[in-house]
Amino acid sequence: MPQRLLILLILCVSSVLAQATADLSVLRNRLEQGDFLSVIPRLESHLRVKPGDTEAHFLLSRAYYLSGGVVNLGRAADQISIAFRAGSPRSEYYWQMGLVQAAQGKTQLALSNLRVAAGGDPKASGIKETYRFAMDWGAIAWRSGDLRQALEAYRRAVRIDASQPFGWLNQGVIYLSLSEPERAEPVLERSVTLFALGYAKHPAYAEAQFTRGRTLEQLGRFDAARLAYRSALSLNPNMQIARDALDALSVR
Repeated sequence: MPQRLLILLILCVSSVLAQATADLSVLRNRLEQGDFLSVIPRLESHLRVKPGDTEAHFLLSRAYYLSGGVVNLGRAADQISIAFRAGSPRSEYYWQMGLVQAAQGKTQLALSNLRVAAGGDPKASGIKETYRFAMDWGAIAWRSGDLRQALEAYRRAVRIDASQPFGWLNQGVIYLSLSEPERAEPVLERSVTLFALGYAKHPAYAEAQFTRGRTLEQLGRFDAARLAYRSALSLNPNMQIARDALDALSVR
């Protein structure tokens, strides 16, 4: 084969391989934006060229998981398992494994993996990401009925990022459901303060005020409870449960 032809062939093959591989940071951003359907074929093509790329297997697992459906859930499980077998899995791999297992009904395995993910070093995974791992751990524990583990997860979340009101709010709701209003009140107070500071238009702000009202009512602090219910209604005038609670207090 003439040398010039050989060079052209090598360049052609190199070009094809370059097109088959992908910029994983770009595809990760697309996944976060919800564009997972267009990401799947790109990642599949990338892995045909680089089958040992654990980051690509993780991202493909995320894309399949986000796509929904039983078949895609199985594919998501396969891809995250491949990433795990490569060794030294990162916190986000444990998180993804936990989410997939939870969707498959393997709750205890899911909680175990999510605990590991949330327990990672925020400096390594990022504060935003580790906070997300802890909140997802709490949500799945709560959904499974394990309220004490959910509390553990939300306490971990607020240790990671104390400026977010949601972990505080969820702790308060759980404490109230466990008939522990004295523990619910301070965390709900903190959540209300944080909502007012940075999330004043978030719909959960009204929920925080209402739940704080219920807590104060159980503690016998009826005037403060009325103020909380009125605050909830000022934030959401259609919140009938707050209106009913306020009406019930009017006879006291």
